[in-house]
Amino acid sequence: MEEILTFILNYLDFLYKKYNFKFIDSNYSPTFGGDSYVILENEILLLRFVLDRNQLFLDFQSKIVKEKNHWYSIELIKQIINKNEDYDSILDSKNGLFLQNNFENIIKIFNNENIKTTLQLLKELEKKRAKMLFG
Repeated sequence: MEEILTFILNYLDFLYKKYNFKFIDSNYSPTFGGDSYVILENEILLLRFVLDRNQLFLDFQSKIVKEKNHWYSIELIKQIINKNEDYDSILDSKNGLFLQNNFENIIKIFNNENIKTTLQLLKELEKKRAKMLFG
């Protein structure tokens, strides 16, 4: 859990200062060295930070168009924003800087005006990734 909170403090304090994100859920399990998650939300997005086997991940879910339990990884969001194939999904300093530099664009792709197009593109990217990984 500490790794998630440290990452948020080091890279993403603007989430609650500028974008009004609130902590809405969290859990810690001692299995595999301490798996945990934290979920934040604002009026547009849910953000799920997951620490799994000592690796930190971030997933996104729309609050405007509800798709229950369907989360999109940061790698897919980066592909939409950067228009390239970046399959790096582990939260590290590089992804922390990406979030700092691009969060306004992330909010825009999930807003009312763009959400339907964004979700369609995310589904296409998921299919492409699955085909690449599993043939």
